[in-house]
Amino acid sequence: MEKIHTDTVILGAGAAGLAAASRLEKYGISYVVLEAQNRVGGRAFTRASPENHFAIELGAEYVHDAPIVTLELLRACGEKAIETVDKSLRIKDGTALGPVDVWD
Repeated sequence: MEKIHTDTVILGAGAAGLAAASRLEKYGISYVVLEAQNRVGGRAFTRASPENHFAIELGAEYVHDAPIVTLELLRACGEKAIETVDKSLRIKDGTALGPVDVWD
C-alpha cells in the first residue's frame, strides 16, 4: 500500500468536507479527502428523470436562505441552485402522490 504524506485528512466529501478542502487549497496546505461512497456530495444527491423531465431528490434538497458561501462553492464546482415552487411530488410504493405542498 502506498503511503500518503499530508498535513490534513478530511473525512467525507460532503459539503463541509469539500468546503474544508477548498479553504486548505487556498492556503497551500496539503490534504487528502477520504470518502466512503463512490461519489462526492454527501447527503446532497439528485437524480434526473429523463422521461419525465424532473429531478428526484434522494438526499438533502434545500439551501435555506441561499447563503453566499454556498452559492459561491456551487459556482466553483460548475453547479447551480435552482429556485423551485412550494410543490413537489412524493412517491409511495411506486405511485406518485401530488403535487403536494412541501410545508404540510
